[in-house]
Amino acid sequence: MTIVFGLTPGNWTDPTKWIGGVAPTIADDAQFNASSANVTIDTGSVCRGVDWTGAGISNYAGIATHNAGVTLTIGDGTAALSNIALKFSPTMTYTINSAATSVISFSNAPGTPQTVDFAGKTTGPINYGSGFNGSAKWQITGAYNTGTTTTTTLMAGEIDFNGQNGSLGLFATSGASPKILTLGASIITITGSGTAFNITGSNLTFNKGTSKIIFTGASLTLAAGTLTFYDLEVTGAGIHNLNFVGCRNFVRTGTNSKTDGFSLSQNSTITGTATLTSNSSINRLLVQSTNIATPRTFTVANLVCSGVIDFQDITGAGAATWTTAASGATYFGDCGGNSGITMTTPTTENITMSTAKSWSDATIFTSRVPLPQDTVTATGWTGGNLTVDMPRLGKNIDLSGATSTGTLGLAVAFAAFGDWKYSGTFSITGGGNGTLRAVGASTINMAGKSFGGIATISTRTGGSYTLAAALSGGNQVNIAGSFTSANFGITGLTVSIAGITAGDLGTTTITLTSTATGTIFTGGSGISFSGITITVQNTSANTRTLALGTNINCGTINYILAGSTGGLDITAVGAGATIANLNFSDANNARTLRFGVGVTYNIANFNGVRGVSGKVITVSPAAAGTYTLSSSNIQATDFINISGAIGAGAGEWHAGQHSTDGGSNTNIRFSRIKSIRAVQMATLKSLNGIAIERSRSINGAAMD
Repeated sequence: MTIVFGLTPGNWTDPTKWIGGVAPTIADDAQFNASSANVTIDTGSVCRGVDWTGAGISNYAGIATHNAGVTLTIGDGTAALSNIALKFSPTMTYTINSAATSVISFSNAPGTPQTVDFAGKTTGPINYGSGFNGSAKWQITGAYNTGTTTTTTLMAGEIDFNGQNGSLGLFATSGASPKILTLGASIITITGSGTAFNITGSNLTFNKGTSKIIFTGASLTLAAGTLTFYDLEVTGAGIHNLNFVGCRNFVRTGTNSKTDGFSLSQNSTITGTATLTSNSSINRLLVQSTNIATPRTFTVANLVCSGVIDFQDITGAGAATWTTAASGATYFGDCGGNSGITMTTPTTENITMSTAKSWSDATIFTSRVPLPQDTVTATGWTGGNLTVDMPRLGKNIDLSGATSTGTLGLAVAFAAFGDWKYSGTFSITGGGNGTLRAVGASTINMAGKSFGGIATISTRTGGSYTLAAALSGGNQVNIAGSFTSANFGITGLTVSIAGITAGDLGTTTITLTSTATGTIFTGGSGISFSGITITVQNTSANTRTLALGTNINCGTINYILAGSTGGLDITAVGAGATIANLNFSDANNARTLRFGVGVTYNIANFNGVRGVSGKVITVSPAAAGTYTLSSSNIQATDFINISGAIGAGAGEWHAGQHSTDGGSNTNIRFSRIKSIRAVQMATLKSLNGIAIERSRSINGAAMD
């Protein structure tokens, strides 16, 4: 039955608003014409198909308001009137109260194509094939626009874009039902950020036709899996994560930004032309693998470049000639891990300046703003502040020759690929995060200064870092790869050494300055750092965590800061951790030391864990359960409240006579160790006396 909306404004589900006094069911076709009043799509709104053009006779010119949290469900498994699933009027106003929850759901349809015409209106989420597993097909017959944050999802059946052009915020497939995506000659613009194109589920047939998909969102992800496209174009700002097998023509155009580019999640093939265009000589384009040191092969038949293109972990392949001259690029920058690409010859770029300048200013350098493979020196920096505003600075950055008493402003996140050396004359400002990723034997000399933000020290195969002075991060310090501290100290709000695979920390002291709740130290796996000292610094009322990692061997842990009431959690996984000395005390405060449940801690010296009268140290598991304290030495402490501890090893565990048994302890003694030793000595004397008397008796008998 066909039901027409009447002359009085109201809700879709109100039967009095429809001519005939009956609201549409899922088996009815709804119509709106020039005489129909404004309608509100409310909860429970359904129909088999809806035509807002009055069956092509008179266009609806009213307002359709789609409430938030409401799904308009269309389709009952039979053909709608004139096979129209939905047809908006070009003269109507369609208002969504929520871009996220004002949903149109095409639940099912027969094998006969059902047409869908949004007339260019902006919609909320669109679902195709919800709750249907058959051979449904929806054919797009007009322009479409879902807004930048709205997802169009194909769950079952077929969407045929039918050569129509339009824009989608996000697109996704889901579920295991058979589904077909047919693009034809359509030009589809994806405007959203995040995961803008997301192929999940299974049983998808992809008919790419001669289509083009244009991505305009910022820092998006193309999660296409095994799909091969026809033409792809990416224009939005940021680094885009592209996971696709390939396409015919590929275009990546940079914006007026220094941080544009794309990452390849798998090897990709361009059978036609790959066009890579940077915005300018300083707004460069970065082409990289999603994983450092895991190269992706970019197979290209014809390469056309403009401006400066930087590469990282990319293998250039195919019929294209990977040179600047052949491609038209000004420079190719080498961030390491590349092959098959002829990089621009590196130079030494010396900084010459006496007034305030920026790193992106080519006039302060010998010949050009440095490429990632260039060496940078600063013997001509005699004055003025230098602002770091480029994301990739060069290979060896040696500013030790600077005589300026100005500032080095770390304004953005930056990377360098070799040495990092400061001068003692200038100061550091700004909170930019720094990544040092050595491609060879390299040195770090902070000259008493720190990074502005997070300092990440990592290396590639064949690369290494050695400290020539103490290392300090203004925020977090992450260390990975081949690293030698040369016994210099390391300081950060938090420190991670989880990625170290080789190298030596010697007798380094790691100082942790964060006062916030959470993990302030992260260890590695099976690493022996028996000489290091980990010191928790700065008073805090918050509980901080040392996550030692798997089977790590560390030296001394100190949390002896007076006046700090916050607790300390020491966690580990696997077979546990080895600690040479554990010092946890405060004569002015009671506080808590907690261990990981089910973990064994091999501690050579636990005697530094102790409180004083009225200021008891609580030692407990971090959650319900027990932990094991193992030692080959006698451990004697006092003024602790201990629970959940299993004493193990060849040594003894004495909590002390002023300590409290908090429960669930095994092999933990609470008597005075002096008394025990006195009993042992008395017993020894007694045994010796008996032995002497026996000896005399035996000797006397022998004499007789």
